[in-house]
Amino acid sequence: MDARLLRIGEDGTGLVLYPSGSPAVVVATRGGKRDLAQFMVHDDARGTGPARLGPLLAQLDNRGRGFALWPSGFPRLLLRASGLESVPDAGASVGDLSHGATIGQRQAGSRGHAPSGAGAGVPAAALRDATVAEAGAGAAWKWPWERRGRPHPLAEPLRIQLGPRVALQVRGLGDVSLSVSGHSTELACCAASLASLAAAAASAAADSSGCGRHAPSGPGGGAG
Repeated sequence: MDARLLRIGEDGTGLVLYPSGSPAVVVATRGGKRDLAQFMVHDDARGTGPARLGPLLAQLDNRGRGFALWPSGFPRLLLRASGLESVPDAGASVGDLSHGATIGQRQAGSRGHAPSGAGAGVPAAALRDATVAEAGAGAAWKWPWERRGRPHPLAEPLRIQLGPRVALQVRGLGDVSLSVSGHSTELACCAASLASLAAAAASAAADSSGCGRHAPSGPGGGAG
């Protein structure tokens, strides 16, 4: 992460900024404990006023559990200890996906036309064991972290573009990170990551406060 765009305190609380200065990630800890951190991901809000806090895109805890939202504000991806669940942007609650109706029937009923794209008309239960690629963009699917008592890892990382300047990447249970515009490395949503960010922010602050505070050295230094 770019230390110049970090405002992280010793306890892990603070901000990760976009290059515009708008907060990309707001980090809050409970009782100053990094292992109880919450990561709130916002869109870039440059030019929207003094608060400069864009719409909420996702919220995650330090164990990689939480949710991501569609631009409409409806749930897009749920990250649970038991697995992942994707929800089409049809304004339906997550519970609607488990009542046996096909995705095509539910979307046709809510929008008045048949859906298009991968996963249309397929029973939600049938997508339970589908790969992310098979499910397709905008389709409903579930991915349990365990299947028949054995680990069920993703075949490849799942990457979701939350907004124009921030993306979410899921590699496995508890292995979740964020890619933010202006930062060369990813932000891992975990306590260890907060510790390194706090150290980087403190170092950058120390370097910044030290600039111009010391008299120049060498010939003529300090001469008046």
